[in-house]
Amino acid sequence: LIKNNFINDYSTTKKNFNSELNESLDKLKNSSAEVKDLDFKTVDDPKKIVDTIKNFADDYNNTIKFFNDNSNVSNHVKNLTKIFSNTNYNSRSAANIGIKIDSSGKMTVDNDQLEKSINENSTRVESVMSSLTSKSDRNVSFAESQQNKIFPSIRSMLGDSVNYSSLYN
Repeated sequence: LIKNNFINDYSTTKKNFNSELNESLDKLKNSSAEVKDLDFKTVDDPKKIVDTIKNFADDYNNTIKFFNDNSNVSNHVKNLTKIFSNTNYNSRSAANIGIKIDSSGKMTVDNDQLEKSINENSTRVESVMSSLTSKSDRNVSFAESQQNKIFPSIRSMLGDSVNYSSLYN
């Protein structure tokens, strides 16, 4: 009974973790695609652009939070936390258009500065956002490619001495 409960608890926890991970990554992919679909050439509604970029930043921040909150799950999650938190890309360029990226990778959007940047030089905003969304897409693709390795196996949790067949008896 204990063995069955352990396996059921493990399976449920893994399923929930993967579900939350997929939800977070899917939201980030979708908001990245929405930014890429924006028309920066004819800026009819700068507030719409600001809102779309803000949604992307929120989804990126939520993904970082998910990895931070679960960094104790495995070394793979710790690695993904570092990858998503990497602020070495475009933080200066982003700050110049109104998006601050802190040392944890969290993005904060200054709506007024971003709207001003859109009105003054939408091409520059488009370029910075293209870089940010491309980096985000690469991170998401890498996380998806690692999904089978992210959550530890029963063997890695309990050690090599575990005999799988004994768990199922």
